Amino acid sequence: MAWFLYKDQPSRKMRVGICLRYRSLPKDLQKRIKKMIMIDESLIFIRVAELKPKNQVLLEVWTEPLFNSRHNDYIHYSVYVFCVDENPEWVCESDIGRGLVLKKR
Repeated sequence: MAWFLYKDQPSRKMRVGICLRYRSLPKDLQKRIKKMIMIDESLIFIRVAELKPKNQVLLEVWTEPLFNSRHNDYIHYSVYVFCVDENPEWVCESDIGRGLVLKKR
């Protein structure tokens, strides 16, 4: 999967909607997320949902049940939200679909 650094986005407003790589997050943030998630849930992705003042962001943590039974093609997802300080060293993953070309280092 494609990955890039959070700070590589050309402007702060373009950071909304990107997904963060869980295994690359700071340990304290990983523990906070792990405490939120129920035992019978698995993590799908962590997304930057909204920019807040004072360099904070609203993160969405998307999960689904480990044993997700599909009734009438309906899948249940849980979303947990919380605010944290931005960290320019976060590793983001996936293609955000903006045609962004990062400079080679």
